Amino acid sequence: MESAQAIDMKLEILSEKQNIFLKRKEMQVAVDHSNEATPSKAALQELVAKQFSEPAERVDVRTVYSDRGRPLSLSKIFVWEEPPKKAAKEKKGEAKEEQKTETKTKAQAEEAKAEKKAEA
Repeated sequence: MESAQAIDMKLEILSEKQNIFLKRKEMQVAVDHSNEATPSKAALQELVAKQFSEPAERVDVRTVYSDRGRPLSLSKIFVWEEPPKKAAKEKKGEAKEEQKTETKTKAQAEEAKAEKKAEA
C-alpha cells in the first residue's frame, strides 16, 4: 500500500543545505498527498530514495507534519553521504550485554572452583 501511496505523492523541495561537517544533505520539503492520508516516514523515505537515486538506508526522514484538513505535509529529511552508524544507545546496550555475559561466566567459573574445593 505504501508503494502505491508513494506514486501519488508530489515532492517539492523548499530548502536544501549541504552539511559538510556531518556529511549529509538537509532538506525541508512539502509533500502534496491529495486524496491520501498523511504519508508515513517509510513511504517518504522510499519516495526520496527514488527521486535522488540513493539507497533507502541513507535517507533519514526526521519529521512529517500535516495541517488539519489539507493534503499538504511538511517534512525534514536528511540524505547521508554514507549510511548512518549504529546509535550510541545501541552500542551501550551491546556493551551492557557483553558485560552481563562476562559477569555470568566469571560467576560460573567461581562456582566451579568452589565445587572442586568442596569435592576435595
